Amino acid sequence: MSTKFLIDIAEDYKQLYDTKENYDVIIYAGEEHNVEEIHAHSLVLRTRSAYFRGALTSDWAMKDKDSGCFIFKKPNISSPIFELVLKFLYCGEVDIHDQEGKTILDLLVASDEFGLMKLIDYVQQYFVENQKNFLQQNPVGTLHIAARHEAFNEIVKFSLETICANPDILFGINNNNGYYPNVGIPNGSQIEDYEVFQVIEK
Repeated sequence: MSTKFLIDIAEDYKQLYDTKENYDVIIYAGEEHNVEEIHAHSLVLRTRSAYFRGALTSDWAMKDKDSGCFIFKKPNISSPIFELVLKFLYCGEVDIHDQEGKTILDLLVASDEFGLMKLIDYVQQYFVENQKNFLQQNPVGTLHIAARHEAFNEIVKFSLETICANPDILFGINNNNGYYPNVGIPNGSQIEDYEVFQVIEK
C-alpha cells in the first residue's frame, strides 16, 4: 500500500515559485519601458505546458552565454499577467477576485496562447459570473477579444445574451458617429457596425 504526500509536493513547488532558486529561464515580459525580468524553471514550464515544451527546445529558444539560462521574450504579455500564469503553473493557484475585467481578459488571452485549458475554463467561468458590470461598460471591446479566440465561447455567448437583453448598452443614444467606444480594444482600434453583426450571426 502506497502513501501519497501531495500536500508536501505542492508546498515545495510553492516555495520554488516564491524563491526562484536555481532558475534557468529569464523571461522579459511587457514592452518598451514596461519590460520586467521574471525568473522561472524550465522543468516546471515544460512539464505544465505543451507551449513551453516546444518554446524551450534548444532549436528555438535563445540562451545566455554567461549564465546558460533560456531567454524568453514576451512583449505582448505584461509582467503582472505573466506572474498570474506562473503561479498557476507552479502552485495550481488562481487569485483574480480583486482583478479588473480587463486584467481578467488579458489573463484569458495569455492562457489561450499558452494552451492552458483548465485555466481558461476557470477564468472564463469567473468572468461570466462576476463581470457583468464590466461587460455592460465594454460590450464591443469584450466581444472584439472573445470572438477572436475559439476557446472563449462562454464569454461570447454571455456577451451576446447580455447585449440582446439590453441593446441600449451597445446602441447607446450618445453613440451617433457610426462607431462603438474603443474601450478595451487593442491598439486603440475601433469596430464598425457590421463587425458586431458578424459576431452576432455566428
